[in-house]
Amino acid sequence: MPSLPFQIDLPRDWIIEAEAWQWVAVIGMAGAIALGLYGWNAGIAKRSTGQGLPGWGRWAMGLMRFCALGIMGFLLLEPLIQSVAYDEEKPVAIVLVDESASVLARTEATTADTLNAWSDALVQDLSQRGLEVERYGFAGELRPIVEGDSAFSWDGAQTNLNAAIRTLAPRIENRNVAGIVLASDGLINRGASPVYGVQWPNLPVWTVGLGDTTAVRDRWINTVNHNAVAYLGNAFPMQAFVESQGMEGQTGKLEVIHNGSIVASETWRTTGSSERTKLEFMLTAEATGLQKYTLRVAPTEDEYDTGNNQRTLYIDVLESRRIIACVGAAAHPDLGALRMALESLESYDVRAFDIASLRDPNDLTDVLNQADVVIAHNLFGKRWVGMQWTKLLAMNDLPVWWLAADASSWEALQGENDLGVQMTASGDLTQTHRARLNPAFSALEWPEGLAEVVREWPPFFGPFEQATWSPAWSTLAYRQFGDVETNDAFWGLRDASSGSKQI
Repeated sequence: MPSLPFQIDLPRDWIIEAEAWQWVAVIGMAGAIALGLYGWNAGIAKRSTGQGLPGWGRWAMGLMRFCALGIMGFLLLEPLIQSVAYDEEKPVAIVLVDESASVLARTEATTADTLNAWSDALVQDLSQRGLEVERYGFAGELRPIVEGDSAFSWDGAQTNLNAAIRTLAPRIENRNVAGIVLASDGLINRGASPVYGVQWPNLPVWTVGLGDTTAVRDRWINTVNHNAVAYLGNAFPMQAFVESQGMEGQTGKLEVIHNGSIVASETWRTTGSSERTKLEFMLTAEATGLQKYTLRVAPTEDEYDTGNNQRTLYIDVLESRRIIACVGAAAHPDLGALRMALESLESYDVRAFDIASLRDPNDLTDVLNQADVVIAHNLFGKRWVGMQWTKLLAMNDLPVWWLAADASSWEALQGENDLGVQMTASGDLTQTHRARLNPAFSALEWPEGLAEVVREWPPFFGPFEQATWSPAWSTLAYRQFGDVETNDAFWGLRDASSGSKQI
């Protein structure tokens, strides 16, 4: 006889949370009603249900009525039936293989076929041991290997193990996973460090080393340290670390090239079979703008790979530090957080003001005349020197980041304003939501991985109202509620006819 997916044992699996008086009330009322309808003595019989029936017939009818009323009362006590369902799942083994091109570097042409054959043999062996096997490849992102396409392809330019693990974690959550087999050469060039930054699942991980460990005769630029920003006419440092392997007794030369000319160079002699050399330069910023510098190690005879002898970097040369004016209606944690973040960047000079405690209005006026960018926090609907802030900053033709973070600013946006953004007036309700970057936004090129990072930001707090944006605005980000994506914009960018921008 086939077994059911679950079993109910009566009365052991009944759960009834009822007091003693409730039981007495149910049984007593059922008995009283049955007795009233089918009484036994002659006086009651004349006016009771079942007249003409013999005594045993009225007793039978009364017992049936008592049972029916008792069952109805029992159901009013809201009984529950406890059941247990069993779902057996076979253990799952995860095979995660690094598909970056560095795995096959310095290897034979048949290495790819050998690795695919190893993968097939591993899957067969694990399957024979009673495990289900799921295979994934990763380079810049995770790629499931479906059954019809059993081959890995080692053509990725990146190795981002952190992104692969983050994508894999939801797929294996609450599943019977026996462990992860990770095959990689360990050359991580994107994402967090697998030692310190990767949030590994609480599972066993078996690692398999890939790649060629044979020492070859080679020299390459490992790391370059430099300032992101420099100022016109000033000297700035640059530090390079060059690795040499199998170059004992050989002379090396590093050149720094700017605008096609060699602006600095240094030579050294390698004394060991494996050596790291630190080279330092002081360069002068002679032109403003984003300047390109190329570091190049002169190739030597019989060097294995000359493609890693060059490194390109960019330095932003400014005439002076850019002034950012942070102006708020009152002191607010948002302004403090923005100020701390901007002050950590060398190229910005941050001046913060809150109108409520401003002592000398001339200080703010002077900064507004010098500022390159203004951050306006909760200034909607408020005035300065007799003029609305929106009109005042528009007259100065300054790029402005507008922030509406309180009820007074939201109320001001519900009426006519100079920005072309109007909110509906639906009451004092508020809500929290997350952000989703607009993939069609073309005025800026989003850095790689920023869209995923933005989705993990803490929730935003804002009004329940919907906003109507004029055609001059381009949407930067939409609201997202959990996994529900909307097209309700809450962050936009507008280009003024003069070229200044407003966010």
